[in-house]
Amino acid sequence: MKDGKYSCYFAHPYESRFSPEETAILNELIDRRVEIINPFDVEDSTMFKKYGIESYYPDPPYKLGREIWQKDLKYVAECDMILVYVPDGTRLSGGCGIEMFHAFQLHKFIQIISKDKHPAFAYVLTKGNQMYDSIQNWIHNKMLVWD
Repeated sequence: MKDGKYSCYFAHPYESRFSPEETAILNELIDRRVEIINPFDVEDSTMFKKYGIESYYPDPPYKLGREIWQKDLKYVAECDMILVYVPDGTRLSGGCGIEMFHAFQLHKFIQIISKDKHPAFAYVLTKGNQMYDSIQNWIHNKMLVWD
């Protein structure tokens, strides 16, 4: 907690950036007075310029890839919690999975928004960690009951 605010690392796929769903999640975190750590904000504003590119995809420089992962895992370690968002019709991305597992190893609070019942989620849903099957259910704190 910093300045009386919880910090939340927002793990989500690159492709969901700027979507209405992402905006709804970010607005809810702002309403909850949570400091948001959005990994793509830093990459866009500083890292891409350093390497003279506009996007990480489709062919990132090796050094940029390493720098991104060092930054992202550092942010996960420094945050109070992680919110993993998997858009409808998609599966857990490799990046989000690694970030989630790193948070789990560090005993961070984890919330997941996903309709996909990925086996990795079953592994981390212990010790009060939570899963929701929609953004609306997350907003209204209606957790998924997974049989």
